Amino acid sequence: MQNQNEHFRRLIHDLRTKMAAVNTFLFLLEDLPLDPETRQLYEKVIGEMEGMKGLVEEMGKNKMGG
Repeated sequence: MQNQNEHFRRLIHDLRTKMAAVNTFLFLLEDLPLDPETRQLYEKVIGEMEGMKGLVEEMGKNKMGG
């Protein structure tokens, strides 16, 4: 069980690191003049990232027992 928990901690850490990189990229795109189709895709990705952020936070709370 301990090995499994350590594995999940590493996966969560890796996911958070990758999400931070994507957030940085999206931040750089935020003020660019994107065509409507690209802007729509950008907004969709922003929404998906918010959902993933909430999921990772919830996983972290469950891991910590609170």
